[in-house]
Amino acid sequence: MLIRINKSQLFYTHPARRFAQEYGVSEAMWHEIWKRHKLLSYTHKDLAEYVTFKSGKNIRSRQMKRWLFLGEIYVLTKPARDMGAQVVNSNIFGDLEQKVILELTRHIKSGSQKDCRTLA
Repeated sequence: MLIRINKSQLFYTHPARRFAQEYGVSEAMWHEIWKRHKLLSYTHKDLAEYVTFKSGKNIRSRQMKRWLFLGEIYVLTKPARDMGAQVVNSNIFGDLEQKVILELTRHIKSGSQKDCRTLA
């Protein structure tokens, strides 16, 4: 399946910026979360507790899991964005392919918009 990476914030807006805006924290908080996840193998629950401890913002483990997934998607599409690609094949996500498609179409179930401009 083809995915238009230039049509969604999911692919071209850095997760640090989106996380900071969502929870009212600094972008450095996201970078610290990402490092702890990738290098120190913190669990989703541990990271959620870390955010609560450092910022006072309550975040559930499930939300943290989703944010880390969104970070993975951003990292996987970065090489394609850097080369100027506007459309990619969903195969670049590997094992996450089905989860990415579900993420792109989740607004169709509950939102007012019933089309998905990112999927080609």
